[in-house]
Amino acid sequence: VGIQIVGHTDTVGSRNANQQLSECRAGAAKSNLVSKGISAGSIQTAGAGEGQLLVQTADNVKEPQNRRATVNLN
Repeated sequence: VGIQIVGHTDTVGSRNANQQLSECRAGAAKSNLVSKGISAGSIQTAGAGEGQLLVQTADNVKEPQNRRATVNLN
């Protein structure tokens, strides 16, 4: 089974900062799974920044539901 984790952010902050934050969020989720015994080699990570909002908002709006990591099993 392959695992893909994608980090997401809300629209607070710059696009560049949000991209980096989303990548860190995905990395943190990966670290958590690895600590539970899942092989690091089976997990891919990516950051979507603020590009795939779960709840559509204007710029600089805090929305907790947009701050997430999604896990996809292949």
